[in-house]
Amino acid sequence: MMANSGTLALAAWLLPAFSFLVLAILYPLRRLGNEARQTGHAAMYELLEPFLARDVAPGEFEFVAARLHCRPLTVVVALKRLRQRFAELAAEELVDTVTCAADLASEQAALLVILSTAAP
Repeated sequence: MMANSGTLALAAWLLPAFSFLVLAILYPLRRLGNEARQTGHAAMYELLEPFLARDVAPGEFEFVAARLHCRPLTVVVALKRLRQRFAELAAEELVDTVTCAADLASEQAALLVILSTAAP
């Protein structure tokens, strides 16, 4: 079956977006999860991963803390560190795709927009 020009145009448009998604989001998430498992924090990571790109609603810190048998403040600090490490890993992936610091900042801003609009 032969692709029509509309399909090819859509594919040409989607390929860079898909590549960006993989490089800037999926690879860092995979690395972050691997780091958590290697350091014995897999359960915490699995509970906090949904909050990497969205605000925590009232009661959610307490829910996570109860599941992990720790204080809510521990969860707050862990999420802050997880978000920081995710940003570092995403920047590591993005830095290889840009030529200057301004382009990196632009890519990071685009990533933030994608994450904030994709979060439930």
